[in-house]
Amino acid sequence: MFERLDRRLRGTSPDAAQRLSRLYARIDALSGWWDGYCVPPRTGLRRLRESAIVEGADASTGICRRGFHRLPGTVPRSEDTVTAAFRAGCQTALQLVVDRHADLPPAEATLLSLHEALFSRSPADAHQRGRYRNAPPREGNLQRWGLEPAALRRSGTSVAPGETAVLLSWVSSRLSTKDEFHPLPVVGAFLLEFLAIQPFSDGNGRMARLLSTLLLLRTGYAFPAWSPPDQTILARQDETLIALRKSQATRNTAKPDITSWLFAFLGILESSAEGLKNRALAPSPARRLSSNQEGALALGRTHGEVTNRLVADALSLPRETAKQTLGRLCELGLLERIGMGRATRYRYPGVR
Repeated sequence: MFERLDRRLRGTSPDAAQRLSRLYARIDALSGWWDGYCVPPRTGLRRLRESAIVEGADASTGICRRGFHRLPGTVPRSEDTVTAAFRAGCQTALQLVVDRHADLPPAEATLLSLHEALFSRSPADAHQRGRYRNAPPREGNLQRWGLEPAALRRSGTSVAPGETAVLLSWVSSRLSTKDEFHPLPVVGAFLLEFLAIQPFSDGNGRMARLLSTLLLLRTGYAFPAWSPPDQTILARQDETLIALRKSQATRNTAKPDITSWLFAFLGILESSAEGLKNRALAPSPARRLSSNQEGALALGRTHGEVTNRLVADALSLPRETAKQTLGRLCELGLLERIGMGRATRYRYPGVR
């Protein structure tokens, strides 16, 4: 049942396989760096994640509203109204993925619940919310469908739910076993097929971006919660679409070649992770240390653990000043506070 999907990942040339492996390694290294940066929890990470969700929703809305027009037969709505509803829905669904990804397995119930969340702020779309498409294409889409090669046409309405069920079973199996394939190309191949099936009347692109974040989080890649790929995709829409269509055209041939899409997808992930690292390391006024703070941090690095008294004596500071200095370093995540009252000590991260 899964052979058709597996064959696409096995059909990579040796040269492309080596280049892809280097991309896996770079993304894994960036992901590992971020995991280490988050431990211990640092001040500002929650705010960073909240802003990332808002920015990710804005970017996803920008992608799907490109070239906005009203198709014949649809309810008249202004672009501003549609954009506001899309943005609110994207933010709701992305927040759900980030907060509850461990409870959202790649299954039909998850797929439909995310689609429902995506359109939860759009009353005009209540008829399609959380439902597979069950009607023929509308006039505007029908004309576009007729001009496309057969290889690029979406699955028929009657077979799309079944194909989607097989795809969900495949990605769940391949991400859980990890025997043959690295998880990153598995997620990429899943998105390629999902966007070819297009199981919903609307929102397939937004769903694909949500599902990429969900699958990556469930596979152990934490960075998409702080840097959803939508912003990178927004900046690379044309090249991403070209790679997607090129790979979709050969996906069901005897010798499928989906490497164009895999390189595009992995490049998006690498750029997202690299951008997150750069933002995390960028100096900001809130993170600049005073001379007292730098001195206290140097003592923590040297001794592993310090006390208020040690810092006050070593830096010739009043006890209250030393206490405030150490407290600020804890707020920045540069030291850990251990114990209470007179037994309080301050540990340098990584010391046990």
